[in-house]
Amino acid sequence: MKKKYFLLLLIVNLSFGQAMKQDKSIRASMVYGYFTGIETTLANISELNPNFRNEVNHLNLLLTTNFGQSKKNAVKYLNGIDNWGDKMKSKMDSLKQLIHTNILFSTNEETAIYLKELEKNLKGNIPSPMLENVLSFQYENQPSNEFSNGYTYTFNSKGHKKSKNTELILTIPKSWSSQEGKQPNVIQLFNSDCGNGSSSISVLTQEMQYTKGEIGNLTFEEIDKLFKEDIFTEEYAKNFIEGKFISYKPMNIAGRAGFLVVYEVIKEKMGMKIKMRNNAYIFHDVTYFHFINCSIGTPNLEENLDEKSTLINPLFFMIVNSIVVPKKNDDVINLKGTEYQKIIEIKIADKTYDFILDTGATISLIGKNIINNLLENGIITTRNYLGKDYIHTADGKKHLVEFWNVPSIIIDGKKVNDVDFTVMDGNNIKPLLGMNILNKLNIYKIDLENYKIYLKNEN
Repeated sequence: MKKKYFLLLLIVNLSFGQAMKQDKSIRASMVYGYFTGIETTLANISELNPNFRNEVNHLNLLLTTNFGQSKKNAVKYLNGIDNWGDKMKSKMDSLKQLIHTNILFSTNEETAIYLKELEKNLKGNIPSPMLENVLSFQYENQPSNEFSNGYTYTFNSKGHKKSKNTELILTIPKSWSSQEGKQPNVIQLFNSDCGNGSSSISVLTQEMQYTKGEIGNLTFEEIDKLFKEDIFTEEYAKNFIEGKFISYKPMNIAGRAGFLVVYEVIKEKMGMKIKMRNNAYIFHDVTYFHFINCSIGTPNLEENLDEKSTLINPLFFMIVNSIVVPKKNDDVINLKGTEYQKIIEIKIADKTYDFILDTGATISLIGKNIINNLLENGIITTRNYLGKDYIHTADGKKHLVEFWNVPSIIIDGKKVNDVDFTVMDGNNIKPLLGMNILNKLNIYKIDLENYKIYLKNEN
């Protein structure tokens, strides 16, 4: 197929690939040229090939409905630049003539193919990075509509060096840029208008400093209730801000207790003072705090930011409402057994054993048959032998036992390394799980009534 109709669009896209890092006037020019090229092409097709007028009318409607504001806002921005129209006129006249010539000598098949491709573009399948720039102008005055219309991407903090082994997933408008945060604890920074706007969102995670007693022995539900009812008060929220306090609102975020605190602060950047209004969404993740700091700014220190806040706050709320904190699969160990004796399955090498849960035992106990199996299979050697001594059991009897170290065991899918066992000889030795292993599991509650051991929500 001849690429006649795509010539202008290719020129625009290739130019824009380098324009992303340039100022907004160049990006506005790209949007202007992009849509002027489409409009000119459709007008010429309608005039020179009336058989396609229905398709052209349909595409013009799509353009107006989906991206009608983009070119208008780009032109509005360009109108503030002296002589921009004069500079663009000769270039656009040449391209319009080229488009007219291409259409004049194109076949019906070529025209039909082009219109099908254009339909995909006008339904949102514009190549990146042109799409991001088009969206930034399209939703300039209605930023939340970009999100609600599905022009978004997903950020996941999993594996990030500043995420502290937590995972946070949130949805961001496609026209917002993303870059790693430079400050301590700032995982990621997002900026509106392809990175050139006055609105930003920063994602932070900090280890929690408990302020009201020890919460290590509480379940998630109990911790959440504690924060909601006792800790996350207005006075507590004020500890997180600097500058002028505006408002406080408790709320649930990602299924966890949290709050929104709004405040204003004046900061100096590159020698210039900027007034910023911050919406700080803060919520707990058991042993961590997550911060989603949404900001708008202005160099005019006298400006009232209420109007800008009203415009951008619905988008901020949508982004915060999209947050997901995935539940980890390894934060609960399931028990079995009876009301009076709880059993926990432990895998040692290739075999699984039923251990009696014994929180009164200092060290865990296994039979000599398990050690013999490990020795036979080369899992351990005599170097793992730690010695022998006498112990007294609960029945008052005295026993000579050995002490062995096992490199690792698996408890309900969780690996525990470097484990010491008391080893007794005999055919009916029931393995016991004692505190030396339990202390390695980072437990915050053993719930015998519901047959569960809850672990702290961290790796």
